Formats: sequence, C-alpha cells, structure tokens
Amino acid sequence: MVTNHEKMRCDYTLNGATESDRRAAGATGKGAELALLAGGSRLVPTLTTSPLAFWHVDEDMPAEPLYDRGAADILADISAWAYSDCETLVDELHHRSIVDAGTTCHQISVSNEAMLVIATGFFLRRHNVGVLCFRGTEPSKAINFLTDADVQVKGFLSLGRVHGGFYRNVRAIWDDVADEIWRAVRDPDEHKRLRGLYITGHSLGAAMAVIAAANIFGDERYAAWRPLVRGIYTYGQPMVGDAEFARSCDARFGKIVFRHVYDHDLVPRMPPWTTGTFRHFGAEYVGDTGGWYPRAKPATQAVTALWSIPLGATAFVLKQIPLLSRVRLPFSVDDHSPNSYLEAFRAARN
Repeated sequence: MVTNHEKMRCDYTLNGATESDRRAAGATGKGAELALLAGGSRLVPTLTTSPLAFWHVDEDMPAEPLYDRGAADILADISAWAYSDCETLVDELHHRSIVDAGTTCHQISVSNEAMLVIATGFFLRRHNVGVLCFRGTEPSKAINFLTDADVQVKGFLSLGRVHGGFYRNVRAIWDDVADEIWRAVRDPDEHKRLRGLYITGHSLGAAMAVIAAANIFGDERYAAWRPLVRGIYTYGQPMVGDAEFARSCDARFGKIVFRHVYDHDLVPRMPPWTTGTFRHFGAEYVGDTGGWYPRAKPATQAVTALWSIPLGATAFVLKQIPLLSRVRLPFSVDDHSPNSYLEAFRAARN
C-alpha cells in the first residue's frame, strides 16, 4: 500500500519591513519606507501596552503561575495564524506589531496518511522568549478529522492514558521540536538564550500543546526546561487524557495551564462520553462577545457525537439566518472558529 507522506522543515527570519509594508510605504513616499525599516509605526498594537514587551523576560525573576491576559491575547493570534506557513505567520504578527525585525520561526511538518498523522509545529523566537505553537485541525484535510476521531487511548510515560491520535501527532514532530528548543536553551549568546517558553495552540493544536507540556514535565530529559515554561495557553482544546492523566498533569503543571473556551464551542466537550472517560485540568476561561471570564467548573464530556455534532452544525446554520440567529443551542461548531476566539479578545481590550 502506497500512501502520501512527507516531512518538511522551514526557517524564516523577519528582516526589516515585509513586502506588504514596502508596498504600503511606496504609496506614501520613500520617507515612510525608511520609517518602517527603522521600526516606525504600523497598525494599531494588539494591546494597550506594546506587545513587543512580551518577548523580554527578566531572567532574575522566576516564573509565577499567574494568568497573563496580554500573553493570552498574543498567543491567540499566534495560534490562529498557525494555520498558515511560517513566513505568513510571522508577517501577519508583524503587521499587528506583535513581532519585530529579528524574529525567527522554525516550522516542522510531518504527514503520513496511513498512520493518520498530519502534524505541524512552530517555534518562534525573539530575544530570550520562545513560543512553541501547534497547528490545529485543517478543514481541508480529511486525515486530520480521522486523527481527532482516533480516540483509542495510549499509555503516556507514568502519567496516565492519552488520546491516541493526539499523541501520535506530537510524537511525529517532537524530536525536531526538541532539537530547536535545546539550541535556544544552549544559545552561546546569553542575550538570546531562552529564558521564557510559552506553549500554545488551537483545537487539535491545543491538545498537542498539552501533550508537549506533559512531555516536558513528565520526562526527566527535559527537566532543565521546566523553570522556563511561563504558561500553556490553549484555545478550543478538546480533552486529552483520562482522569489519571488529568490528576498527574494537574499536580505537575496544572497551575500554568490556561484553557480558553468560547461560548458554546463544542470541541472542549469532546471526545464524547461514549468513547471513554476523558477529563480537563488547569484553569478554564470562558469567552463571549464581552470578553473573557474565569469559570470554576470545567467543561464536561458530551454524551455522544451522534447528536452533539449535528446540533453544533445546526447552530452554525441558524446563525446565518437573521430571524433565527438569536436561537441558542447547547453546542456550536461556529464558536470553535479561531475568529470567534480573536473577537472575544478584541472585546476584552475595550
């Protein structure tokens, strides 16, 4: 049996203005182009304070298990644009004044259809901060949906059992990801040496982010990374493992796990109860058009996908019909879109 498979690596460094910056500057004269190249004003920043401060960590100040709304905002943008290639990801973040010249991005993608693996991870670096971001379920790739549906659990270190599809996706790219992080940790330039690490993702990418964090906090080979981890921020994350896995992870790094659930997003209620027992852990924040709020009781499993998924799709259809758009159903596929999560953060800035 011959199936499609490939492995792709890509490295990109933002050097001065992007091509779209130059086109915009060209419309207003050479002086504007020089201002852009020198780090002049671009679009309105994502946050009221400069997002570029995110990329500096005071090495003398230990990481604290506190929710950082500014970091959550920035990481939501990174997770949303992780559905593109590394160059587009960095350029779009640059347009939002989240990154500046000198930002590097390493992308590793692996696909093996026979093994139900389509995995992509990004490692962004600027100054002494890195972001490890995983791409979520790609709507155009049916194999990704089979990955999500492959719920047969696998033992994970000594922590418990995890969703088999999520685990295989992380395993496929982990060695390459780890090599990049080690290079950052051991950078001979002390000003660029990694001092802070964030882990993030949306949807499938969020599940992969949690498994990556479990790898760091459960495998002694990565013990040196643990003090560097400033937070695991996820968006539309499905449940990853069983109750034992949730308890083990909660004890090890649950204080720095911050899960975001937009309104009636169906995916955080998955996998359904009929496929086995799964549990969330960490802090949960629920969002809507008014912003984000902590929620004490985490999302629980839907009973079965046989009615929850059709119901979520129906909610999407109703939203498109003006007369029925106010009808609220318990699940919504539309609420899972990265756009919905970004809208909630935009509302929180006002």
